[in-house]
Amino acid sequence: MTATVTLKNDRMQVDLAPDFGGRITRLIDLTTGRDWLVPGPCEGDVSDAATYGGAQARGWDECFPTVAPCAMSPRDHGDIWGRAVSSQTDANSVTMTYEGPNFRFERQITLDGNRLLVTYAASNTGVAPMSFMWSQHCLLNLNSDDRIGITGVGPFAVTGVLGQPAPAPTQFVWPLFDAVRPDLSHVESIGAGWAMKAYAQVSDTARAQVDGPTGGITFTWSGAEISTLGLWLDYGGWPDTQPNHQVAIEPTTAPADDLNSAADQMSERWVGPNETARWSVEISLTPPENLQGEDK
Repeated sequence: MTATVTLKNDRMQVDLAPDFGGRITRLIDLTTGRDWLVPGPCEGDVSDAATYGGAQARGWDECFPTVAPCAMSPRDHGDIWGRAVSSQTDANSVTMTYEGPNFRFERQITLDGNRLLVTYAASNTGVAPMSFMWSQHCLLNLNSDDRIGITGVGPFAVTGVLGQPAPAPTQFVWPLFDAVRPDLSHVESIGAGWAMKAYAQVSDTARAQVDGPTGGITFTWSGAEISTLGLWLDYGGWPDTQPNHQVAIEPTTAPADDLNSAADQMSERWVGPNETARWSVEISLTPPENLQGEDK
């Protein structure tokens, strides 16, 4: 069984698995008991030949220095996924650290009331400049009563669609996807049988939220630090067997699924020897009573 580190205040509880890449396995709103993350065990092939499939798509992972495997970074979902990290905990925060062959990756999570402050640091410990991309791979467990809202981004570029009965658009402005799906803010059921991945550039400050009868969750970040929003909607479209139902709101440093593609677009990040790149995301929980009367 994977060991668990728990961070908790009177508003929320966060459970982490240091033995499995620091995965956050539960993000619980203690006012309602709702766990916002897709549940499931920490399991899978975590060797250099790691593969990430439907059974592994659970919880909240950090993808670095790639998401999908590629020539520049061949390990599926990056070097950290599923591997042991060190962790240090105090009264209201926990810091995980992964030491790679030429880098150090740190994530600190701090609880502050209803807010979860997440700060990142990627340090180059090698002798040559290092390129990377990063994605906060947080899989949300939503239902048909929830609504998704997105502000502070430009048009979405579609990079993949599964199960769409008609030719899919290559770009859209939130929330209008096409005539079949005129309002993506409505969460669909697993019976919809489709999935979509898209990216949008952040104009200044991005705000992506989910709200519903059992409260809300909001992701906020600066485009100066994190340039892109990745959006993954899986309503029974992936994988082919035992398809999933999950939504990922993914702050990411590049509008690409892998480091090679980011480099082709010249959107990869670089950090020099003995230098550190830093960025942050704020996640906040909203109780149901604060959402009453708002436009959903």
